[in-house]
Amino acid sequence: MHTCYLLKADNYCKCYIGYTVDFPRRLRQHNREIQGGAKKTGRWYPYHPMCTITGFIDNHQALRFEFRLQQMVKSKRRKNEEITTYYLRRMHELINMKDKGLSWPILTITWYPSYF
Repeated sequence: MHTCYLLKADNYCKCYIGYTVDFPRRLRQHNREIQGGAKKTGRWYPYHPMCTITGFIDNHQALRFEFRLQQMVKSKRRKNEEITTYYLRRMHELINMKDKGLSWPILTITWYPSYF
């Protein structure tokens, strides 16, 4: 299953956006339980999931979503906006926009309540 996901570092104001076909394994990699985590998450672990997004038809669509979301969050946050709120606002904007004239499929978002 093609999955995009948002992670948040426990003790830091850091979030990470990623793509995988095996989310439980990938989360373990990010948290250094097994080898293969992303370089960007190496210093800030442990990470906990904020949400996963599934329903993509193929890896190209999921990777396009991941890339677009990563590009959107490069812009500055609103003054005093909490980082979790910022990432979720940007994700909402991406889901509701058409990507070069193409609509996203019906997506399923699984929320992890530890950060809400």
